[in-house]
Amino acid sequence: MGQVNGEALLKKIEQNLIADRPQNNDEFIKQYQANKLDGLDCAVKGRILHQLGLGLYYLNREKAITLFESAYNKVWAGCREVGTTEKANTAFNIGVCYQYTSEAMVGKKYIEQAMTDFAADKNYSKSDLCYKYQGAGNFFTTVKDFTKAEFNYKAAANLVQHIPAGDQFHLYNEIFVLYLSFREWESAREKADFLTRFAYQHRKDIDDISLAILHLNKAEMYLKTGNLALVPTECGFAQKLLPVDDLEFRSNAHEILGVYYLEIKDYFKSRDHYQKAFAMRSASQNMVQANLAKAFSIENLAEISYQTKEYKEAMVQINQAIALLSSPCGIDKDGDPVLQNCLTANGIHLMRQLMLKQKIGSKLNENQLSQLLKNQQISYKLDSLSDMVLRQAYVDESKLFVLSQLGEKTEAQVNAALGLYSKTKDPNHLTTAADFVSGSKSLVLKQFLDQNKLLNLKRGSKNYDAVIELRENLRG
Repeated sequence: MGQVNGEALLKKIEQNLIADRPQNNDEFIKQYQANKLDGLDCAVKGRILHQLGLGLYYLNREKAITLFESAYNKVWAGCREVGTTEKANTAFNIGVCYQYTSEAMVGKKYIEQAMTDFAADKNYSKSDLCYKYQGAGNFFTTVKDFTKAEFNYKAAANLVQHIPAGDQFHLYNEIFVLYLSFREWESAREKADFLTRFAYQHRKDIDDISLAILHLNKAEMYLKTGNLALVPTECGFAQKLLPVDDLEFRSNAHEILGVYYLEIKDYFKSRDHYQKAFAMRSASQNMVQANLAKAFSIENLAEISYQTKEYKEAMVQINQAIALLSSPCGIDKDGDPVLQNCLTANGIHLMRQLMLKQKIGSKLNENQLSQLLKNQQISYKLDSLSDMVLRQAYVDESKLFVLSQLGEKTEAQVNAALGLYSKTKDPNHLTTAADFVSGSKSLVLKQFLDQNKLLNLKRGSKNYDAVIELRENLRG
């Protein structure tokens, strides 16, 4: 193999990618794994690995990481024939691949190094640099790092004149979604107004689905900021733009309308929209995170049943929702997740569902000892989940968001323990209630109130006031 023309081999691999036949490169991956490419010079061998990695990326992002990392960290280490920007492109691809795995933070160093190298290259295409900044913004949004995501998106926005209007719209929309995700409502409203003007000024450049997504995002913003009257209008705009067979986004419109009608306590219409959302999500063959989407719909149906005092139906529904989110973990005899088997990306959602299950169970079997014991077991799972979620949260902003949910969790746990005490008069349950409170407090302290970390926060920064507020709350 050492005598094979490396450039000819590289051309074959590239042709397979152009022809959309990445699977035809499997034989070359096997040759690399068998050390049959060792005779090639470092520049060509690394380029071959990069192209093979691209093929795997199209088929399976996680598997591509090995080839990209081999090119970047091994073959091109000290390889003078390869320029910094070419290496940066591979580093960037490594980071993007990690973005789709449970180890997303490993990709951070690759993305940061790549962006440093791209920005330093004065000859690098401005349009390509804009797209790279946008991709970096997407990465940091995935790992819940608001500050770096916003920085990269803004850097991309400074270069928008170098990309087409349709692509500009997508960039601005991602910035809007960033502000929505992190509840930066004022910035979100400003970006929504700008985006709407931009979209209709460049209507011929914006496809119907993208415009529909903007209206759905605006509906979600109005829902979360209390501007309820505007929600049906935005959903209506979206539904008129969406193709009949676009089940994913149509289901999102019904989901938002379900929340809207639940907010105004029109349970009949709310249930109707949630059921439509669930039916569409069950019928869709290509929906991303289908289990999560279906679980949201069923959880919302359970909430309606709870509010309308149909507790048996609510329990069936919430167990279905929990089972969907617990599929990587398995469930126990009570229908709750087996957390020992699982590192779940859906921890926050499972916490919310388990708290709803506690409330439903308490109404369904009021004051029954068996139910009080089940609620106690759920409380222990909630503690485990909150710990898992905080350990998996990547940066301070996302941890603060998780911590804001802990008050409701602690209240549910304490109620479960006090309910057992009132039933059994066993003082150990009072101790358990106190433990849940102190456990939540110690978790907060462990994560945030290390004195050195507090001193390192700048006064007036986004986290400073939040940390001080948490500290004051904990003194009680």
